[in-house]
Amino acid sequence: MSEPARRATDAYRKRLARDGLSRFEVVGHEGDKQLLRQVARRLAAGDGEAEALRRLLQGGAAAPRRGGLLRALRDSPMVGAELDLARVEAEPRDGFA
Repeated sequence: MSEPARRATDAYRKRLARDGLSRFEVVGHEGDKQLLRQVARRLAAGDGEAEALRRLLQGGAAAPRRGGLLRALRDSPMVGAELDLARVEAEPRDGFA
C-alpha cells in the first residue's frame, strides 16, 4: 500500500473510532446485502430510531433458552391426545437383517 493510501486509511479508522464506530465483515446471503447495509446505516445514526431498531433486533435475536423443545412439546395441542405410537413388528425383507 502506498504511503498516501496508508495515511488515508489510518485517518479513516481514527474517525470511525472517534465516533464510536468500527468496521467489520458479515457473512450472509447475497439477497440480504442491501438490507444489512440499510440496518447498519440506521444503527450507526445513533438517534432515537436507531435505539428503537436496536431494541427490536435484540428482542428477536435472543438466544434460545434451555428447555425450549420440551416447552414446545408440552404446549402442543396434542398433549393429552390418546395416540397409539406402538410400532408394528414385521418380518425383515429378503437381504436385510
